[in-house]
Amino acid sequence: ILETSLYGKALIELGLQTRLDALEHPWQIDWETPEDTRRPLPIGTKAINQFDRLGMGRTLLILGDPGAGKTTTLLEITRELVARAEIDAEQTIPVVFNLSSWLNGQKLSDWLVQELDTKYQVPQKIGRNWVIEQQILPMLDGLDEVSVERRNACVEAINQFHDEFRETELVTCSRIQDYEALTKRLQFQGAIFIQPLSEEQIYQYFEHLGTELEGVREMLQTDAKLLELAKSPLMVNIMAIAYRGLSVTDLIKMSLTDNHVEHLFETYVERMLKRRPSKQYSAKQTKRWLHWLSMKMFLNSQSIFLIERLQPDMLQHWSQRWLYRLGVGIISGVLFGILFAVMYSFILAFPVFSAIALPTFGHNLSFENIFIDFKSILYIIIRGLGITIFVLALISISWCGIIGVMDEIKLVEKLQWSIKKITIVVAISLVIGIFVSPWLALSLGISIMLSIGQVSSDIETQVVANQGVWRTLANTQYLLFLLLFNGAISISMIYYMFSNFFLISNTNDIVIQMYLSGGAMTGLVWVARSPSVFAGIAVIQHFVLRVSLWVNGYIPWNYASFLNYATNCILLQKVGGGYVFIHRSLLEHFTALPINQYNYKTSTTNTSIFANLDASEKRSNNILHSQTSFLQKHGKFLLNLPWVLIAIIVYFIISIFSGNGTPTECTISTTSELKAGIVKTATFASGTDCEMMRQLAEEGKPLPTISPAVEASP
Repeated sequence: ILETSLYGKALIELGLQTRLDALEHPWQIDWETPEDTRRPLPIGTKAINQFDRLGMGRTLLILGDPGAGKTTTLLEITRELVARAEIDAEQTIPVVFNLSSWLNGQKLSDWLVQELDTKYQVPQKIGRNWVIEQQILPMLDGLDEVSVERRNACVEAINQFHDEFRETELVTCSRIQDYEALTKRLQFQGAIFIQPLSEEQIYQYFEHLGTELEGVREMLQTDAKLLELAKSPLMVNIMAIAYRGLSVTDLIKMSLTDNHVEHLFETYVERMLKRRPSKQYSAKQTKRWLHWLSMKMFLNSQSIFLIERLQPDMLQHWSQRWLYRLGVGIISGVLFGILFAVMYSFILAFPVFSAIALPTFGHNLSFENIFIDFKSILYIIIRGLGITIFVLALISISWCGIIGVMDEIKLVEKLQWSIKKITIVVAISLVIGIFVSPWLALSLGISIMLSIGQVSSDIETQVVANQGVWRTLANTQYLLFLLLFNGAISISMIYYMFSNFFLISNTNDIVIQMYLSGGAMTGLVWVARSPSVFAGIAVIQHFVLRVSLWVNGYIPWNYASFLNYATNCILLQKVGGGYVFIHRSLLEHFTALPINQYNYKTSTTNTSIFANLDASEKRSNNILHSQTSFLQKHGKFLLNLPWVLIAIIVYFIISIFSGNGTPTECTISTTSELKAGIVKTATFASGTDCEMMRQLAEEGKPLPTISPAVEASP
């Protein structure tokens, strides 16, 4: 940020002043005079020099007016400390955090761990060790960006953190007006105030930039308000860009005396857009989309915007949010319904392919059987598609009604194996192997491990816009491959186990279907818990949300391209894979623009996005709030409930299609009995049992005890 900031293009020497009266040190205030507490530092003194003078356990507060250069000063200290750490490995590493995301009542240590995880992709276990072992130096920017009602509590949280971790050094910055309005004070060692630019510095700066700013220099001599505004380094840099090449007459015509700040930012934006015109994005569209972005960043207390962090609550109207949920439910139902149909069709077709590979299982190969099996492929496909329609509808309804209300989009950007979960799976498999069957233990162990043995983990830095979504999509493809591999192993193991268990040398496909379908339905529940499902859903959610925002006119179709264009216009800055406004004052300028000048595609007639929701929307929000609270308590159960219901219902449908549950009469005579003209018949509970007993009888094998009394007839 420092390298690409306006200050970086022409740094101005900032004057510093000590402000010990801004800190909570009663023992110092008793004997120190006002001159001591507010003492100007020598010209040329750097903030890092003042920070070094504080000694061990350094803590420094940086104060200043809006646009005075507080963040720039904090970043200059950070840069110097990083340079020292590169030379000396014993030095602590400075890490910049923005306090705007701090939540009321949250311990600062917990918040730092959370920010390391979400902003810098450092796993929480590692981040917590860094904080506890005091290996980082938190650079806390934007105390004034914390909401007013949380600001005093935030100061208390910083003080508590400082008491708990006495050796951890801290640097914090804030606007001086907002800090002085607080009832609490930071218990730091030192505080500095960045002084406004003097008139001599202002004139020297514009004179140094050449004759193109001659009109501004002349205007400053006659306009006291403009001169006062120029005491901010930010405004001086903005003036140098916005008013370059304009004469005094041009500046007067532009009505500078009405509202200097608003006019200055508006002129700056217009000049930057004209300097880099785009056929793809008009000036009106650019300002409209930046207006929407600034409001969302302001309302969500965001300092850095990441495309992959878009959330459904950014949709303005309740009707838009429900359409989004419906879209997620339908698309998820279609895709997962098709995936399930492919898996189930494979299960139904398995006996056909096993017939081709009969030598592997010790079966006898028959051309007639192969011909009949291949004829049944069409029937198998039709049945699979029929069940797809059913599952599709059921999943869609479940998703919209239960899963769809869980609005937060959680990306799965990186995967790692969970040693804890794998250990549990191994233990369960050992128990099953000892008391039930080693084949069943191996099958379930591999299935469960591949389904739940991996967890999401963010450990890489975002360097490309929307990189998180692309990583999640890649992980989805990888996990789906694992699930297909998992399914193949599980089906083969179950097939082999049941074939040997029932001692069937030429097992009928209906029998196999029954057992494989039951196993597949059980596996479907595990699949529902797999990271692949959540990764795929996150991609679907992000896609539907982007379409919804685009349809409603909030963002362009290619959002990354637009944000890069705004960066080229020096309205935004790119930080890794994210974007920030060049200054908070510019964000506030866009936020304050009247919404009625932008033609958003929305049915609402509200004049402000911040308020005036109708009664129906309030009721909907209350319902959603209660649903979210309920899901937080019972989320794990509800996540699996629809999938369990689907597994049970589909299993029964498969059983009906396979003839299970229908009393069937069949012949159970042996081959020799048939030649002698003796025909034995019996009635069984299902067609599956009947077919299995017929085959056993033909081969002269003893019938299991489930057989009913046999009636023989000539």
